[in-house]
Amino acid sequence: LNKAIWYPILYGLVLTTRPKKSGANYARIWNREKNESPLRTFTRAQAEKLTQAFGDLPDVVVDWAMLYGNPSTASVAQKLVEQGCDRILSFPLYPQYSAT
Repeated sequence: LNKAIWYPILYGLVLTTRPKKSGANYARIWNREKNESPLRTFTRAQAEKLTQAFGDLPDVVVDWAMLYGNPSTASVAQKLVEQGCDRILSFPLYPQYSAT
């Protein structure tokens, strides 16, 4: 849309109502016990379960990272290298785009 049309809609309606609604929805699903987002909770839990599943393989290290958050992918990769890992398998858990 033309800025003359879009900006009043954006600043008059969208940005004055959406944050409150989104905030209320996030409050409903937020992990208050650990004060973390659901994405972080589920990702951490998956890593913990994989660690248990590979528990009989001492050379396998399981960790997790976030592309746009903490712990960052770079910091976790560096930590794994410092622990002596020389082969690292990485795979995305939550694709943001799919053309299927």
